[in-house]
Amino acid sequence: MPLDVVKQLPDRVQRLLGYEASPPFMGWIEVDGVMTDPHHVLEDDPSSARTAVTYE
Repeated sequence: MPLDVVKQLPDRVQRLLGYEASPPFMGWIEVDGVMTDPHHVLEDDPSSARTAVTYE
């Protein structure tokens, strides 16, 4: 499903489609070197994602 279509869906549906990390931190993605919840790629500026783990 194209990302622009997913962005228009309700939050709950987005998370059911897999745009959510689940315990124990399964499904996290890397955005600009920062591990974050995949739901943040649906935001207008995914680079503003909240930091979970930073690799240095």
